[in-house]
Amino acid sequence: LLAVNLTIAFGSDYRPRAASVDVGRWVHQSYGPTARIFGPDGETQVVNYYAHGRCESFPEIATVAAVMKRIRKSRPDVVLLPTDERTPERNSVLQSRVEALGFAPVDRVRFGFNKSKVLVLARS
Repeated sequence: LLAVNLTIAFGSDYRPRAASVDVGRWVHQSYGPTARIFGPDGETQVVNYYAHGRCESFPEIATVAAVMKRIRKSRPDVVLLPTDERTPERNSVLQSRVEALGFAPVDRVRFGFNKSKVLVLARS
């Protein structure tokens, strides 16, 4: 058991987690403690922990219509969208609809979170 846990601990890629921390810190610096974040379950809570803001999240199985309805209702400052390779069409539709609401993608490389598991869009 110890060997398995050590293999997981030392063999894991922590860059996505570190990128989530960086996204959260960026949100906090950019929007302060009143930041409102909306994104996928799990990742959003990690980002929000470091942003010290408020968040709402959606399950992986949520429809595009359901996600858009919740974005309109929650009026977030930052939207996190999945970059899951299993659903590229859905991701593309979500991104275009979120951009139509006045959000723009944040330069992931410039702000140091290019290893993030989410696309970060900020209200423009």
